[in-house]
Amino acid sequence: MKKKNTLIAMAMFVSCAEVWGSGFQVLEQGASNLGTALAGAVVNTNNDATAAYWNPSAAFFVESENKLDVAISIIYPKMQSHVSATHTSPYQPGTNIPTPGVNDNAGKLAVVPNAYYVRKFGERFAGTLSITSPFGLATQYDEEGNFIGRYDGVNSDIQGIQINPSLAYKVNDWLSVSVGASADYIHAELTSYTFIPQNGFPYGGIDARTRMDASGWSGSFNVGATAKFLETGRFGISYRYQIKHDVDGYASTSNPMFGIASRQDISAKVTLPSNLNIGASYKFRDDFWNQFTVMAAYTFTWWSSFKNLDITNSSTGAIISHTAENWRNTHRASVGIAYEPDWNKDLTLRVGAAFDQSPVRNAKFRTVRVPDTNRVWATCGLGYKIGNMNFDIAYMHIFFDDANINNTQNHAYSSSTIKGYYTGCAHVVSMQFGVKW
Repeated sequence: MKKKNTLIAMAMFVSCAEVWGSGFQVLEQGASNLGTALAGAVVNTNNDATAAYWNPSAAFFVESENKLDVAISIIYPKMQSHVSATHTSPYQPGTNIPTPGVNDNAGKLAVVPNAYYVRKFGERFAGTLSITSPFGLATQYDEEGNFIGRYDGVNSDIQGIQINPSLAYKVNDWLSVSVGASADYIHAELTSYTFIPQNGFPYGGIDARTRMDASGWSGSFNVGATAKFLETGRFGISYRYQIKHDVDGYASTSNPMFGIASRQDISAKVTLPSNLNIGASYKFRDDFWNQFTVMAAYTFTWWSSFKNLDITNSSTGAIISHTAENWRNTHRASVGIAYEPDWNKDLTLRVGAAFDQSPVRNAKFRTVRVPDTNRVWATCGLGYKIGNMNFDIAYMHIFFDDANINNTQNHAYSSSTIKGYYTGCAHVVSMQFGVKW
């Protein structure tokens, strides 16, 4: 029983994916950037403090000595399951028992706040600080145990916090570079239901609710460079190294009606991926076209570092389970346009689009906690300046490809198989306020 509780709890921690960025990335970093599908983020096209996260070397485009921006994103994903499920029981060997239950929406409303600060020290140096959530998850099925895939997952609430100071140096009039370090915290609270075989019971056994709570601190680093070209053009590149987390916590399983109650300490190692961002922007200089800025960006994420998971009993140090995730590296490409009309220099209108690839290889590796699939973004937004303040708002609609699933999970006393597909989309509204002095 204890080994089974540990296995299921830690499997919940890693076999999950948020549904607004591939894997379990949170890409909502600044409403000003979201309006152009992040196409101008790495070169700081909007000249604001969000460069503190995306590429601190671009902080020199901030038009003041100090700049502070705070942002909040409201995310509502919809991932409707259309699946059937079976499980096994040792009391009915060789039989796939239909799992009773209903299909459900995996989406859960999430609110993501972020803050960014830039401080220039003369012409050559700048310091930046970002406090963000680069990785996270919020999905929830029926908590009463009615979801047909409840043995593999019900609720997932993962919160990551990154505190990232950086230092930027302006080499000359056209080139700047940066380096930074981060302190990264992650906390996970996750639930599922455990199938406990019982001879003579309907469907071969009873259900007990399993809950896992685990957390840990780690660190990483980031580097970046930004170059100007053709007077109004920018090219930028930034790299963030992977985060290697050691998480510790506990797993508990209970069913008061049948007197089931157990708890055990657990630990695991989880590696969050490195990523490389490349971007460019160009503001036209002709009399009419100088109202427009075009931009494009590309991101490569090393999700292949997430191949296996070893789950450890904290008391004995023994490896309880080895799970192959087999995720792949991913690509994201985006384009955007910003329009600053001559009739109102304080107004900026933005549109953008992006393709975001999923790290899940196929239906075999897709789970009820990872109904993750390729997606396309369509975004729009506007910004307005009043004196030393700026206000930005953006909307993003995410179109998901249908996600086929044919996944089998092995548990201590049984196995469960989910077959079918998921459909869905996501809505994101992001708001930002900034001040300079």
